[in-house]
Amino acid sequence: MKIMNMSSTSAVALCLGFILMSFTGHCYGQLQVGFYREKCLVDVEAIVTQVVVAKFNEDPTIAPALIRMQFHDCFVKGCDASILLDGNKTEKTAPPNLSVRGFEVIDAAKAAVEVVCPEVVSCADIISMATRDVFDLGEQNPSPSLHLCRGKNSWGQNGLGQAKMGKKFLPTPRRGQKQLSNAS
Repeated sequence: MKIMNMSSTSAVALCLGFILMSFTGHCYGQLQVGFYREKCLVDVEAIVTQVVVAKFNEDPTIAPALIRMQFHDCFVKGCDASILLDGNKTEKTAPPNLSVRGFEVIDAAKAAVEVVCPEVVSCADIISMATRDVFDLGEQNPSPSLHLCRGKNSWGQNGLGQAKMGKKFLPTPRRGQKQLSNAS
């Protein structure tokens, strides 16, 4: 039997892809694409897409960065956008998250959405929409079948201030394949 060789980077990317795909279909909020259609007078998803597309055209490496942000936000106690919180002892400043990037994209999308639909769309939903959009941008044909959950805390409890949890359970990006395989 022939064994395929796979670089550790490819293996990690493949694992992250499977993890993110496992998020689809496990919505506890029963929310869907177009969730804000009746809550806002404009298509807020289109606004987020415009911001993401503009950044992607400027820097295509934003696609994996935003996917990674979604993963790091959701890993500790659910998808609640707590990774966006500034300050000491937050998820954003936890060692495994120091290399997460793309915050400026989420900030720009949130600012654009707030202009037309203030205090309605959660930051967690904007991260989810942006992640969906970069998956679509990564393909030649958009994938309407990828439905990420939307709604505050749709995948778990409020995870605000979970820096200690992130530090304890999230492996750093510098870990090797052997270390990642032994992580629990």
